[in-house]
Amino acid sequence: MPPDAYQASGFQGQAVLVVPSRDAAIVRLRMTHDRAAWDLDAFAAAVLAALPPA
Repeated sequence: MPPDAYQASGFQGQAVLVVPSRDAAIVRLRMTHDRAAWDLDAFAAAVLAALPPA
């Protein structure tokens, strides 16, 4: 994650991740019953990789 990234974690895997240097906000609203099955860092990395450079 970029050093300026910050996040808020919610109930059952919901999350908001803000990356000012990429002008991006990533929001996940889906419920996760098995926390081991979800990797927020990998998801965020994939989303950021898909975005054009800032």
